[in-house]
Amino acid sequence: MNTELSTEQETVFKDVLAQQGTGDILVLAGPGSGKTRTLISSLCGLVEAGSAGEKIFAITFTNNAAAEMQVRLMEKAETLSLPSLHRVHVSTFHSWVGQLAASKFLRGRILP
Repeated sequence: MNTELSTEQETVFKDVLAQQGTGDILVLAGPGSGKTRTLISSLCGLVEAGSAGEKIFAITFTNNAAAEMQVRLMEKAETLSLPSLHRVHVSTFHSWVGQLAASKFLRGRILP
């Protein structure tokens, strides 16, 4: 068990690891419930289990939340000696859609 997580957070962590490589994970919870801690632990677990950091995409609503996730990932990368965590893509929904629009729509291409 990950000692940094509550029982509920540990359940989410185990669910994420059990679904490794099989699809998307969505975590919904209220403010102060430990979402970021749970997500960071889950991302670390995925990388420790062999997932490539560059194939992991963590998306959130606010710039502050994205920045906090990035900082915590970098701290864990150093603490746990997991350099692949540096390659996890962290973004906000707005930033991601903007990048998608710039790369696809603005160049005259349409998504399939």
